[in-house]
Amino acid sequence: MQGLNGAAFDKAFMQSQVDTHRKLHEAVSALNASTTDKHVKHVTSLALATITEHTERGQMLLSKLG
Repeated sequence: MQGLNGAAFDKAFMQSQVDTHRKLHEAVSALNASTTDKHVKHVTSLALATITEHTERGQMLLSKLG
């Protein structure tokens, strides 16, 4: 993103955030699926809801940035 400014920076930044959230969702989903610990399942379920919401908001912002 170095060297970018304005709308180009905004779009690149949001794309990196969405990509990172997708990777995070995959990792937390894998942890949730592989654990038998009810506390870990609970925490990962809460985290997945937040990660999903953030990813959707990021995608919405990306679509507005064009």
